[in-house]
Amino acid sequence: VKVSQKSVRLVAGKSFTLVAKGFTTTGQSAKATFKSNKTSVASVSASGKIKAKKTGKATITIKAAGKSTKVTGNVVGKASTAKVTKVTAKAPKTLAVGARGVVTGTYAPARATGVKVTYATTAASILTVDKAGVITAKAPGTATITVKAGKKTAKVKVTVTAS
Repeated sequence: VKVSQKSVRLVAGKSFTLVAKGFTTTGQSAKATFKSNKTSVASVSASGKIKAKKTGKATITIKAAGKSTKVTGNVVGKASTAKVTKVTAKAPKTLAVGARGVVTGTYAPARATGVKVTYATTAASILTVDKAGVITAKAPGTATITVKAGKKTAKVKVTVTAS
């Protein structure tokens, strides 16, 4: 199971939508389900929309194809003035045509509120990257994936080889 980010900091009363992807052992897409361990702090819909209700911490568990991952939700009373100062990106250096991989983007400081992590590629004909950071290798070549959080970005190159 791959999610767009592993943590989110929200102001009470606000919402944020997580993007999640699950895959079976054969590589087929699998439907993700979402569950909050503290619905009084943060609830989550079937589509991954988190609603921050009151100050506290909640863990959102995402399950798909028999696997799971967790996202930490921190709900605060008011927005932090902290802005994203750094973004990092990790991805496999090489993938074979037809293979899938994952790019992971993180940002600092973690106390920045309501920050969404997004992914983009410079060459969709070589590889694609979806909203959850799942990379699909399409054709031989090299592409750059850009990870953005707030107004900061990080880039990582991925080379696709013939299978």
